[in-house]
Amino acid sequence: MLEGLDQIDWKSRDAENVPDLIRGIVSKDKETRSRAHELFEHKVVLGGESFETTDLGYGIASIFRTDLLLVVLPFLIELLNEDQVPAKGEILYDVKWMSEFVRLKPAGEIYHERARQLRAAIWANSDTYIRLLHDQDADTRIEVVFLLIEFMGEQGQFIFFSILHQLEVETDLTVKREILWILHLGLTKHPEVRSTVLDPYVKFLRQVFAPDQEIALRRVAAVCLIEALKSDAPPEAREMLQDFMMQKPEFTLLPYYYLIDFWSAVSDILDSSV
Repeated sequence: MLEGLDQIDWKSRDAENVPDLIRGIVSKDKETRSRAHELFEHKVVLGGESFETTDLGYGIASIFRTDLLLVVLPFLIELLNEDQVPAKGEILYDVKWMSEFVRLKPAGEIYHERARQLRAAIWANSDTYIRLLHDQDADTRIEVVFLLIEFMGEQGQFIFFSILHQLEVETDLTVKREILWILHLGLTKHPEVRSTVLDPYVKFLRQVFAPDQEIALRRVAAVCLIEALKSDAPPEAREMLQDFMMQKPEFTLLPYYYLIDFWSAVSDILDSSV
């Protein structure tokens, strides 16, 4: 594992500590791993910048002053493909963050070209992420969904059905709720994708919203339906809503501010079906 790590010219990239940091983030010792990961994020992923700076859209010139991230990425992918590597969720979190750098404010074409190359290289390993949807570690399954959602704009239906399949087989209810919520956020951000998958999406939501399902999962499904039903609803959605109303729904499943939007959506959909 990590063969070739010491053969890279890290000095010319002002990153001589990278080999130690990469080995540190997969240490079996949790404290060592935590310290190494903190330094790796700050010094390598963010190029010495802070999350606050990049949240404001700045820092691309610092992050891509060299091709360091393009050189580091293959080693991170290698670690994600190794079964014995602990805390893959932390690595996925960094890869996801790296994929977002294309949206940083302009500061020179060379920096944005490197950001585009990095994003393309990240997606080129999509088979790894799809496999990790079924990883034994719960945090890994959650974090890989965050990463996949980042590419929903370009890979809409592929991303949706990959995540939907995992939701259908997921047995950990806490993870299932988290993944469903992340999918909801992605579809809300990309309504153009949601409109193309509305039928299977609403069909699944109806299944997890059934009265025999776990209460917290039903609550998440109900909130997801608020946004989903703002689009043109298929007959399946109208049927679900009618069933929902006949069942005298548990209002405690929804916060008040969601409840208003939800019943507004109910009225609009049922009125349109008359």
